[in-house]
Amino acid sequence: MALQVYAELPGRRARQVAADLSVLGWVVLWAWLGRAVYTSTVALRGPADRLRDSGVSLAGSMSTAEQQLGDLPVLGDRLQAPFGAAAGTAQEVATAGQDLGDAITRAALVSGWTTALVPILVVGALWLWIRVRFIRQASAARLLLAGHADTDLFALRALTSQSVQTLAQIHPDPGAAWRRGDPVVIAALATLELRRLGLSPRASAR
Repeated sequence: MALQVYAELPGRRARQVAADLSVLGWVVLWAWLGRAVYTSTVALRGPADRLRDSGVSLAGSMSTAEQQLGDLPVLGDRLQAPFGAAAGTAQEVATAGQDLGDAITRAALVSGWTTALVPILVVGALWLWIRVRFIRQASAARLLLAGHADTDLFALRALTSQSVQTLAQIHPDPGAAWRRGDPVVIAALATLELRRLGLSPRASAR
């Protein structure tokens, strides 16, 4: 079965295309905003990276000094201890800086994805529901028309789906007219239903 993706009616088809493009623009906008939030947040890890680098550098210097002092006779072992302790402390500082940087990166990822996905999923889910619903209904109706289905079926659908005010504009008692088989009322009701489905009213002439 060929899917009726867009309406046959020019006006409604134009609105559908505009809605699709708007949703696409919405996705691009929020993807960009999510990326911007990530970029601005992850930039905060700069001080953490500098703290890590300073700790690594200091730990390396203290370790080098510790090794060199170890070569001194007599006092070498005693002088090594403070530098070894300083190297350990510097390494802890480097680790803390790395952990802080990693935490900022994780927070940036979460905030960026949340910023982008929440509005995209909300609007996207609504748009998808509307589009799938239209495609299913219009495609089924197009299949019935291809099989030369009686317009009475579409007229009956109009009686159950259209508002009372709309039906009253066609006939004071459209239900009775449909039961009598009034061809004018049936054609008008079928046209209403086909228009609701986005199909050309000329199909009701069948």
